[in-house]
Amino acid sequence: LVPVNQMPWRMMGTLLMDTGESCTATLIARDVIVTAAHCIHSDGNRVNAAARFTTADGQSNARVTAYLIDPRFNYQRFNTTDEIDGMDWALLRLDQPLGDRVGFAGIRNLTGEGRAVALATDLQQAGYSWDTGENLSGNLRCRMVVVHSDNTFAHECDTTRGDSGSAFVVRNARGGYDVVGTDSNFRSNPGGPFIYIAVSASAWAARAPDFIAGRSGTPIGQRAAGSGRK
Repeated sequence: LVPVNQMPWRMMGTLLMDTGESCTATLIARDVIVTAAHCIHSDGNRVNAAARFTTADGQSNARVTAYLIDPRFNYQRFNTTDEIDGMDWALLRLDQPLGDRVGFAGIRNLTGEGRAVALATDLQQAGYSWDTGENLSGNLRCRMVVVHSDNTFAHECDTTRGDSGSAFVVRNARGGYDVVGTDSNFRSNPGGPFIYIAVSASAWAARAPDFIAGRSGTPIGQRAAGSGRK
């Protein structure tokens, strides 16, 4: 378990969907969190982003008011193939600036700095894995093992069910932390162990500023432009 009153863990938290399912999410602005797109989808490829985010210390929570996803993300295709894993990200706007109290992470496109740099950088990660329940547990030092061209990377961090959407963070030069990716899923590996897959921040970093500024995104309950989702 990790100390939830310390950085970087205090800027993480649980995203509880109104449907009862949950994922992990991390603040990347005073009122914006990042998680996995599959966390806010339901059967039939419908977006259902109605949810509440609670900080890891349990002291603050806020409702999701808007979301931004890759319009090409398809929940059914994601569940049956490895073809669109790099689209499994979601940015969510909150109705309260929780980051003013607990802080928030920066964003770094680590995989865009080259494979050598990416593979040599120590990562930290924490999530609400099924085996620790409501307690945030983490990996204090792990690394990427393969950088893929589809905005994903394979990693050696021990993630499992419940870790979906959890952030991989690195220290930055300012003494804080940057999100470099989010946990997504497993890929089958015939004859070997499952391969842990995360979505690189390269998939959404360029879109984050407009969403954080309120210039993009879809309010909860509205149909996303250009998609068949609700």
